[in-house]
Amino acid sequence: MNKEIEFKRIDLGDGVVYEGEIENGTRFVFGKYSLPNITYIGEFNEESDMEGIGKLTTEYTDGLFTSIINVGTFKGKAPNGFPLLNGYGADYYFLNSNSPDFEKATELNGGIKYQEGKFVDGNLHGQGTIYYNDGGKYEGGFAHGKMHGKGRKTQADGTTVLREYDNGRALFQGN
Repeated sequence: MNKEIEFKRIDLGDGVVYEGEIENGTRFVFGKYSLPNITYIGEFNEESDMEGIGKLTTEYTDGLFTSIINVGTFKGKAPNGFPLLNGYGADYYFLNSNSPDFEKATELNGGIKYQEGKFVDGNLHGQGTIYYNDGGKYEGGFAHGKMHGKGRKTQADGTTVLREYDNGRALFQGN
């Protein structure tokens, strides 16, 4: 069977648009899938689901965040139908500094600027790094999005602390 790949722009209605490669007239291959406030650029699987290497951007017009960008390998879907990071990738968080609830937003996302490493079902799992808005970072183990195992916290001033965690709870603290 010959595969015929062409580039098309398809308006799917309600502000949803696909622009990119289409195989045999129907299957999305690689392209840009846009909804109001959400854009995915990347690969698609045999069912035209967002899967493979890509970038998912969620834009916010008001509220606590201005945008969240997920970059990496996607496989599977979250309850909202959007792809989950599964494999290596990074999440970037852009807070709305003009929001009267800016401090609340910083607290809600744990002060995270971005995080990178191996993800399972959208959560860091295995080795990873979290970079904080204040300039500090954590490098170490994770289990289902929580610090787990040995890790190193580096404060914004360069001070480092070695810690061991069990499912997000610090067990040991030392230098």
